[in-house]
Amino acid sequence: MATILIWMASFVIGGVGYNASKKQLSELGRILFSIMLTLSSWLLISYIAWVLGVELDIGTVSDGKMQEHWWLPIVALIMAVFSYFAFKKDEQ
Repeated sequence: MATILIWMASFVIGGVGYNASKKQLSELGRILFSIMLTLSSWLLISYIAWVLGVELDIGTVSDGKMQEHWWLPIVALIMAVFSYFAFKKDEQ
């Protein structure tokens, strides 16, 4: 159940990011930024829930490999920031 709630929260965050970036990004940039925001929020929330001991139905958790992939949420957040700046409209 927690896994579904994390997915739902991630999609809400992605939708909010899509709407909030209307003036700053082009249409393609808004779509890519919201996808990256959804992915990075899913990873970050999943890792926080895993650290707190919430039971998650994720293959990486079941296989016991979460500790090996500690770097993944950080990289996803950095890529979301890069996607924002890559498609930022020029102020004129």
